[in-house]
Amino acid sequence: MDVDRVIKFSSGYGTKDKALKAVQWAAKLLVATSYPGDTENGAKLLGLFKACVLHRKAFRFGQILGNLRTLNRLLTEVNADGAAKWGVKVAQQLFWIGYFLCDHIVWLGEIKFVKIDVPYWKLKSFQMFFGAVSCATYLSTTAPGSKTSPKFALQSAKLVCDIINVGKLAQVNNCTDFQMSLAGLISALIHCYTLY
Repeated sequence: MDVDRVIKFSSGYGTKDKALKAVQWAAKLLVATSYPGDTENGAKLLGLFKACVLHRKAFRFGQILGNLRTLNRLLTEVNADGAAKWGVKVAQQLFWIGYFLCDHIVWLGEIKFVKIDVPYWKLKSFQMFFGAVSCATYLSTTAPGSKTSPKFALQSAKLVCDIINVGKLAQVNNCTDFQMSLAGLISALIHCYTLY
């Protein structure tokens, strides 16, 4: 085992976020398969799920700055990608910016700092996330490089899982809680693996 690699992996924000995401969706998956929410264990698992969600939301504050910088670069630099691909890249950044804004509003509502219609803002945040992931899927399939590489296969599997997971939350698909939770868990595990 490479100790330096483990230390680097465990000290980064992204890996902590994805580890919490894995715990979050594993808890929800257990509720969907083994411990209904109306049982004592189910209630504990739902509490763990919600705690992970709220912690991840708090740690996302500030991430919007990277998307604003990327959007500014896309709008000010020479477009070498062609109009369609450039348009999808711009749309992806706008979706991410919308997602983070809605996500921040949801977090402030969840902790009772502001009084808002939390379900409405959750739905909007998930719809923005779905738009961003849809753009990422298009960009992934049109990117140069080998479509047979293990990296492309992992990225594709993660994007499919993200679309299934957030599609349910955005009310775009009708998958079950089991399917949504399993997709969220697989996405998080793939992301942890690729970060390692």
